[in-house]
Amino acid sequence: MKKILDKTFWLYVGLGILNYGFCSVIMLFFKNVVRLGDTPCLIISFTLQTSISFILNRFVTFRGHFPVLAAAVRMLHCRVLCDGKGAAEKGL
Repeated sequence: MKKILDKTFWLYVGLGILNYGFCSVIMLFFKNVVRLGDTPCLIISFTLQTSISFILNRFVTFRGHFPVLAAAVRMLHCRVLCDGKGAAEKGL
């Protein structure tokens, strides 16, 4: 159990929470200040969260575990298949 809750775990969780909070603020800014609709705001937030998550996890949390291109393709594949399928089922 101690190995599971090591420094990398807490770094991953902390960066995820910061990323979520930052992207939520950006989404609310575009929705309330710029007055964009729900769908464009969600697209902006989703794209920003995915990009920031990849960059942080690739270069901060899991440095050097996968080649950059392979890691990007793997992440994009997971996001499109997993999240895209859920969004399609919800009609988004």
